[in-house]
Amino acid sequence: MRGEIIKASPQALIKTAEKDFRKWTWDKHFFTLSKEKLVRKSAEEGNIEITKYLLSKGYGGKSFMTAIENQNNVAIKTFLEAGIDCETTNKDGATALSVAAHTGQSSVVQMLIKADADIETRDQKGNTPLFKAATTEEFAIVKMLLKAGANINERNEFRQTALMWAAYKKNPGVVEILLKAGANIELKNDADCTALILAEDVNSLSLLVEAGADLDVKDKGGRRALDWAQKNQNQNEMATLLKTAMDKKLQNKKDLEAKKQTLKSINKWSVSSDQEKEKVFHVTYDSETKTRMKYIFDFNAQILFTEIKSGEDEPNLLEKDFAAVNATLLEKAEQVRKSPPAPRPARLGKP
Repeated sequence: MRGEIIKASPQALIKTAEKDFRKWTWDKHFFTLSKEKLVRKSAEEGNIEITKYLLSKGYGGKSFMTAIENQNNVAIKTFLEAGIDCETTNKDGATALSVAAHTGQSSVVQMLIKADADIETRDQKGNTPLFKAATTEEFAIVKMLLKAGANINERNEFRQTALMWAAYKKNPGVVEILLKAGANIELKNDADCTALILAEDVNSLSLLVEAGADLDVKDKGGRRALDWAQKNQNQNEMATLLKTAMDKKLQNKKDLEAKKQTLKSINKWSVSSDQEKEKVFHVTYDSETKTRMKYIFDFNAQILFTEIKSGEDEPNLLEKDFAAVNATLLEKAEQVRKSPPAPRPARLGKP
């Protein structure tokens, strides 16, 4: 029987399917036959020929979206193999890819991407599939969409990004993926809120702080992330994290200024005359000791200059202030002064 159906034409298959379908669509008041229900049944049973024929007659779009929403992989695969339009939408304007991404159907997302579904399609609020995936725990979907070329910094109608959405929806796993993939951390939405201000959990907040998010940025109401956290009694841990980060930032700024002053001092030292350098010791030494001390000062100053220069924009690279450095150099010079001078070599021709 199966072989006979396969050999039959699509029209004959339709008649056979309609006959079978009538058996369970009979109503005691009236009889109806819905082509949309028929195409749904054929797809659920994996009948590609009937599904393809009904699609050619303009049926199947609604049933395809129903299969996506019901996560019926057999029907979805049948529809795709029968050539369904992947850009079919539901009542909210969301395509199959958006719905599958939002409901965490990684295998369906993979099938749709393979079928060349539009990865930048938008629903009525301007959300792309990446936005939808940002709210799920299916991290593989986010990675699949990014690998397929999804714009990581795309915005919806509220100028929100997927990173903002993930931070707001307490999804640190997605926040981490997006940050590693190069998401712009300082973009603002319509209310001038960054992902840091929108973050609703301490793990997402910590990731954003570590990534270098601006702690002082303010929304349109003039409030920083710290202000919002302090206002919310349930976010004491977040407020503490932000306060600690801001204190560290302030200290780093002070350290950087101190190092810049040290750099200026070293520059000044490097162009000073021998007489000016001798004044540092506040005493006159014999010429050999002065020469040795001058060498130590110049050598250590050059090392410090190189370290500070390389770490000028990285405050944590050098944890010394100028006073400590200067004291160290003076201590080394004093050690040289107290050490006995090296014996002079005997002159040639003399016993």
